[in-house]
Amino acid sequence: MRKLHAIQRKLEGWLLAAAMIVMAAATIVNVFARNLTGDTIAATEELNQFLIVLVCFVGLSYAAGEGRHVRMSALCDALPVRARRWLLAGICATTALLLFALTWYAASYALGVDRRSPVLGVPLGWVYLVAPAGLFLGGVQYAFAAARNVAGPGAYVAADRPDGYEELEPRTGDPRGTS
Repeated sequence: MRKLHAIQRKLEGWLLAAAMIVMAAATIVNVFARNLTGDTIAATEELNQFLIVLVCFVGLSYAAGEGRHVRMSALCDALPVRARRWLLAGICATTALLLFALTWYAASYALGVDRRSPVLGVPLGWVYLVAPAGLFLGGVQYAFAAARNVAGPGAYVAADRPDGYEELEPRTGDPRGTS
């Protein structure tokens, strides 16, 4: 399970990095084209829109794997570790099931779309399949976290991220700049 989780994390990281690099490069090329010729490259806007969708849904999974989604933790923080572990297992399992259900609905929608994008001519159903793929990967991340909590010991917000708050580095001197 840990090897599969590590592979998924690397693929997500590379995919997100590649998408961001392509968006930046396309935007830079478009700026040069606009300044040199006075015209923009219409495909760059459409490509960037597609990539933003990809970053959004793959980022959902990546954030889940890092344990970085917003959460309301007051009740959880007040519980002893064993109870916290079981509560987190239930929350992660429920979230995984919800994401898997949303995967089904998003895939059903995407497969029913038979239009093409206006500039690049890409079938929009293919572009929309990024949403169920990201939801599915997020569900897998939450399932990994639920399994890790069930296996115990300790409480985990992600498969390899223990629950708790990272310690801030100790400050040296006065924060106002005077010692």
